Amino acid sequence: MNKKFFAKIGENDVIYDIIVVDSITGQDFINSLEDEHIEYFQDQTENIRGNPARKGDIYDRDNDKFYSKKPFPSFKLDKDWKWQPPKINPAKSDTQLFTEWNEEKQDWIIATNKSNPKLIK
Repeated sequence: MNKKFFAKIGENDVIYDIIVVDSITGQDFINSLEDEHIEYFQDQTENIRGNPARKGDIYDRDNDKFYSKKPFPSFKLDKDWKWQPPKINPAKSDTQLFTEWNEEKQDWIIATNKSNPKLIK
């Protein structure tokens, strides 16, 4: 069965449900619903709407894109519809680091062990 994925759009363009239907008969079902549903694609190579939709994400009508809620006030949305911090995460260059963003300090807090964090910065 080929599947189609739809995001149910609610107040303030927040996604509040995901519906998966059969690609052949499911479109009729989606068309019968009163709420607004926007099709999205799980495969990133086909994804014309930026990101796969998830509950709680936002739908940007002007750009026809999905993106996640802003994680921190200082983060900026990039051209790929991903939130970026004001400073590069040091864990991107060192996979042994576990990091957490500190909004108050506007910096990354680095831990030595993810399961038992011991902050080193």
